[in-house]
Amino acid sequence: MNRLLLLASALCICSLAASAQLPRIVVQGTGSAQVFTDLEVAVAAAQPGDHVYLSGGNFDANGAPLIVDKTLHFVGAGMNPDSAGATGTTILNLQLRITTAASNSSFTGLKVAGDSQFGTLTDGSDDDPTNVVFQRCEFGSMFAVNTNNTNTTSSSIFDECIFKGQLSCSSNGGTTATLTRCIFSNADPGAIGNLVVRNSVMIAGGGSTPSTGLYENCVFAHDFFGAGGPSTYINCLMVASGLPVGATGSGNFFGIPLGNIFVNEINNSYEFADDLHLPGGSPGANAGNDGTDIGLYGSLTPYKPGAVPVNPHYRVANIANTTDFNGSLPVSITVVAQPN
Repeated sequence: MNRLLLLASALCICSLAASAQLPRIVVQGTGSAQVFTDLEVAVAAAQPGDHVYLSGGNFDANGAPLIVDKTLHFVGAGMNPDSAGATGTTILNLQLRITTAASNSSFTGLKVAGDSQFGTLTDGSDDDPTNVVFQRCEFGSMFAVNTNNTNTTSSSIFDECIFKGQLSCSSNGGTTATLTRCIFSNADPGAIGNLVVRNSVMIAGGGSTPSTGLYENCVFAHDFFGAGGPSTYINCLMVASGLPVGATGSGNFFGIPLGNIFVNEINNSYEFADDLHLPGGSPGANAGNDGTDIGLYGSLTPYKPGAVPVNPHYRVANIANTTDFNGSLPVSITVVAQPN
């Protein structure tokens, strides 16, 4: 933990001095830590199993997709500007490509601006990574958990993530994706594979209907329109008057007025200022199939306010512009450990 704290402190200081310095990347593994300013160079230098710590700031891959072809663990400063006020958010202005060789990788505290996919759009032989975990990340465009229908073992987990574009999953029966406490804004999951969605919310899905999958304890703040698939809905809260055509389910609540779905969500497009708790008197309170609330703040581990990453969080960071009369640079940093 001390090593992690020192690394994160260095990243914080570099981030706060962003006006004078480039964002920093620290690669930490079994050897000594390495510091980079170029993300592609950092990923190329990293060894399988290494952690790649990114400061707040903007990163790109020189106009090309960033290809992750080994097991790596990316840790950013966070995606929420409010909770990352001391460090700045970590934004990847690029397209992310994750190959089979990147199985068991993880990504946390990042905002990915471009399209992301499993595979590199070659022949489909490299789009089967397994056990890839995304936690507290935002995806500004489409994420495809496949490049074609040849994959047989691909699997991924999305926990407390935000999707501003569609999540698409392969039609092949071997492709699986599990989503917990995720937010879909203006796009629903477009999966026709093995999709499991729990305690998530769908806001203004463009009038679409989610494709085949299991939806438990979810909130659908829009009506259904168009073909979906033979999905199952269990203990969900819905604006719609009934299930989509071809769907089955039980314990669902229908016809809830849009204004009674959340405490505060006013423009049908998720913003960090929105409050997606259930309002007082909601039929979704303690109505999940596990006895907790339907939506983000149900389950045994509710959605974490601010979507703060697991690494130590910088609440306050004050760094003087000049040294004092002793030649020292006054620095005051307040760090809060994160339990989850």
